[in-house]
Amino acid sequence: MITDLPLVARLALALDAVLSAPDPAAALDQLWPAHRRPPTPGLADQVAAAEREAHAVLVAEGPHIGSAGVKAPAWADVPPWLRSTYVLAAAQLMLGIGERCRHALTSTGPQPMWVAVWRPELLACRRCASSGVFRLPPGSDADRRCDGCGRVREGDLAPGRLQCGFMTVLYRSCADCRPSKGWA
Repeated sequence: MITDLPLVARLALALDAVLSAPDPAAALDQLWPAHRRPPTPGLADQVAAAEREAHAVLVAEGPHIGSAGVKAPAWADVPPWLRSTYVLAAAQLMLGIGERCRHALTSTGPQPMWVAVWRPELLACRRCASSGVFRLPPGSDADRRCDGCGRVREGDLAPGRLQCGFMTVLYRSCADCRPSKGWA
C-alpha cells in the first residue's frame, strides 16, 4: 500500500516531466541539483550492470511474447497508462516505500526490478517476477482486462514489456491499445 500518496504523486509527476523534456539531463539538473554530487563508488557500475541484465532478460523474453525485436521507445511514444506505472514505481523506489518482494528488500545494490500495470504497488526481483508473483487467476476478469483501456476482452490480449533503466513494466494490451510495433 502506498503510504504517502501526495508525495509519491508529486515525485511521479516530476519524473514524468524530466523524462518528457527535450533534454532530460538538463531537466534533472534543474529539478534536483543535488544529484550532481559524486556518486557512491561503484554505484554507477552496479546500475549499469542491473540495466544490462534487465535488457538481456527482455531480449530473451521477446520471442515468447511475440516481439520480433527490442528497442527503447522515445518517452513521448509511451502511452500514458504505461508511463504512469513506471513513474509511480520509480517514485516509490526512490522514496523507499511501497511493497517489495523479500529479495528486493534485502538487496545491497541495484538489481533488475519488475512491476506490473495491474499491481503497481509491488516491485519484484527477477526470481519472484518469473515465479508468478504477478500472475492473475486464469480466465478471471482481471486476467482478461486490457491494461490500456480497461475493457475485459476475449482472447486478444498480448503481453508486453517496457524497460526503463533497470526496471521493467509488465503489461497486457488489446489490439487497439498495443504500443508501437518493434518494442517489447
